[in-house]
Amino acid sequence: WSDVKNLLYGTAQGLIQRDLRLPELRLFFGMIIATIPIGIAGLLLSKTLNACDSPFRSLAIIGIASVMMGLLLAIAELASFRSRGIGQVKLFDALFIGLAQVGALIPGVSRSGSTLTAALLLDMKREDAIRYSFLLGLPAIALAGFKELYTL
Repeated sequence: WSDVKNLLYGTAQGLIQRDLRLPELRLFFGMIIATIPIGIAGLLLSKTLNACDSPFRSLAIIGIASVMMGLLLAIAELASFRSRGIGQVKLFDALFIGLAQVGALIPGVSRSGSTLTAALLLDMKREDAIRYSFLLGLPAIALAGFKELYTL
């Protein structure tokens, strides 16, 4: 909760002061950029992904997706130098992690696993990659919940 509180407080301070250099404001804008891909893909693919007879829901796809994510995470873990902190996330990094988050629309791919893997591939420190993955999940999960609430 302290991360969420600091992010919201820092974003408000940055907007009030019009200081785009504040790390919390930059992180907030990065999270917006990173959420756009999954929002668009989720809307465009929702009918296909949510259908009971969807090819994405086959046991083979789920198994392949799970194994591939495990391999990618292992590669990221071994290849990462873990030298960058959450305050060093640039817009390209946010977009890259956001595109990785789109993979979570496929059953068998974990949203947190895909974003964590992408963050590690960008050489983020493990703790910061986890923190960023968690924070990035908040708007994605909220948007999905609002969409389902609207559908109901």
